[in-house]
Amino acid sequence: MNIILTPERKMELEERLAPVRVRLLDERMSILHDFRIADLEGTLQVGMFEDGTLGEIFIDIAKEGSTMSGMADTIATQVSMGLQYGIPLKMMVKKFANVRFEPYGRTPNPCIPETSSISDYVFRWLGIMFLTPEEMREIGVETKCENCEQAGFCKVKSLRPTNNTPVTKLAQP
Repeated sequence: MNIILTPERKMELEERLAPVRVRLLDERMSILHDFRIADLEGTLQVGMFEDGTLGEIFIDIAKEGSTMSGMADTIATQVSMGLQYGIPLKMMVKKFANVRFEPYGRTPNPCIPETSSISDYVFRWLGIMFLTPEEMREIGVETKCENCEQAGFCKVKSLRPTNNTPVTKLAQP
C-alpha cells in the first residue's frame, strides 16, 4: 500500500520529526585538560550544560595549521553538535575509543597510560570524566589507572572526589 502525502502534510511531519538542538548557555562551566601522546601536545576543553552534562568539546593541537589540527577541530565540532542534538556520550565513547592510528603510545596521564590514537585518548578521558564505571564496563572501554589502581574509573586529580562521583554530579547545586 502506497501512502501519498500532500506537501502540507509532508512539511508538518518533517517539522515534528526534526531534531532539536539544545545550545549551551553563554556562561558555562568548563574544564581544560592538557595531554601529550608521543611527541604531540594538545589541550582538550569541555563545556557543560547547566546540569553538568557534557555539551561541547574543543581540541587544540600544538601544531597549528597541521592536518592533525584540522582533523581534531572537525571531530570536536561533530561531537559537540551530536551532543547538542541529543546523541548520548556513551554511544560516542563506545564508537571512538579503541580506534588505532598515529600518533599513539604512552601518555603522562596515569588514568590513560597508553593510548592507541588521539581519538582513543579523548574519548577515554571523556568517559572517565562523564560516565559511570558501570557504563564504561558496559561498553567495553575500561582503563586501569596506574595511580589509584581502579579499573574502569579513575580519580582524576581534584575534580574527582574519593567516592568516584562523576563530574555531572559535582556540577549540581
